Amino acid sequence: MEFCYTLEQESTVLAAFQNNDRHLLSYTQLPSGEAFFVSYYHADWENKDLRSPGPKSSRYPNLLFSANDPGDTGRPIRIRFGPTPKDGDALVLRELGGYEDKPISDS
Repeated sequence: MEFCYTLEQESTVLAAFQNNDRHLLSYTQLPSGEAFFVSYYHADWENKDLRSPGPKSSRYPNLLFSANDPGDTGRPIRIRFGPTPKDGDALVLRELGGYEDKPISDS
């Protein structure tokens, strides 16, 4: 999801999204003359699986953020990360979906 302030008209934002996979969820004109909009897109995670082992004596499980979801979990565990923006830059975060990484039994 992306959250943005803009001075552009809604039609301009929509036109900019026509050639990519972004979709406009909401566009609200503000009293200041700016507008606030919410958009989203899905992208493939091109990196290798990301495993996050839980501490051995903890209630926190091992987690797996993978490129596929063989158990059809819907990847209910979400993480967001990105670089710290410099002054004037937009905050851009990436979101990954994961699930509890249960060991595969040998039986």
